[in-house]
Amino acid sequence: MSGGHFNYFHDKITQDIFGWNIDADYNLGAEEQKKGAVLARAMNPLNDVELSEMLYDLACVLKAHDWWRSGDCGVECYNKAKRYFKEKWFGKTQKQRIEAQVNKAVEQFRQDVGEMFENEE
Repeated sequence: MSGGHFNYFHDKITQDIFGWNIDADYNLGAEEQKKGAVLARAMNPLNDVELSEMLYDLACVLKAHDWWRSGDCGVECYNKAKRYFKEKWFGKTQKQRIEAQVNKAVEQFRQDVGEMFENEE
């Protein structure tokens, strides 16, 4: 089927923002996808090279998700794309990101409980 579960939304993003010069590639980290990321950065449609490249990479993650949901590849291709994106853009291992999310949740919980008892002193 070659995608379509999300009406080729990833193609619409890349075509509307980058023109027809660049296509999303579901295989993040492959040479073609890396070339696309370099081109997205050079085109710089968002007037911020980092955001332009990140948007292209995110469109590639969306394509991997679309292809997985459409049955064109297994969940492993989507998981690989997510992992590549997160490592590239978040600069942390999965374990470090989980720990950071747990710490944020604990801090939010601490604040919520503090506010709950704030007026009882």
